[in-house]
Amino acid sequence: MAAAFDARAGQPEPPAVPHFLGATSCSSSGCHGGASEKLNQNLVWSTRDFHSFRPYATLTTARSKQIADAAKLGDATQAAQCTVCHAPLENVPPTQRGTQFSAREAISCESCHGPAEEWFRFHTRPDISHGDRVQA
Repeated sequence: MAAAFDARAGQPEPPAVPHFLGATSCSSSGCHGGASEKLNQNLVWSTRDFHSFRPYATLTTARSKQIADAAKLGDATQAAQCTVCHAPLENVPPTQRGTQFSAREAISCESCHGPAEEWFRFHTRPDISHGDRVQA
């Protein structure tokens, strides 16, 4: 696919950068927030998976401060050694953040699958079979 042309600058436009939309974009009842066994991934994550329980907030506790001080990391909420696990999406640039995105969701869909904007478009195309979606 050819790049779009920006006539004002006389240069090809850079490719659009996909946005991170937040776990809520995946959680509708017709998608991964449904009650059926094959569509309940968001419900399981948000109610039973420890990755969704307070991961960023943990960095604000006295225990985290003690650990960060002992390791000479400074503020645990800002130290890359801490946020890489407790807030892996913290470094997503503001220009890539959708309106429902929250870096403090911590380990959620987009931490592993990447920006939901790309997945959302692919998942909703009628010409893509369920098998193709699973394989992708």
